[in-house]
Amino acid sequence: MSQRRTNIALRFDSAFEDGDAFYAALVDAIDEVGDEHAPQFLSRLVLVLANQIGREDVLAAAIKMALEDTQSGERSTNGS
Repeated sequence: MSQRRTNIALRFDSAFEDGDAFYAALVDAIDEVGDEHAPQFLSRLVLVLANQIGREDVLAAAIKMALEDTQSGERSTNGS
């Protein structure tokens, strides 16, 4: 991915009018596809949403943030 900007600030405030409704719809969709197909569904959803964002620099920053959050969560649950 080429990076158009060097400093990307991801938003941390809620952009949702009703975040709980989105979460409920997401959970319902995962229930509908079932555990076996949930990873494929979530991957496809990420690609659809990434296409809506359309900025490689923002997407790269989001990937980095999610990785860091996931890895720090693993360290805290593993006692590291």
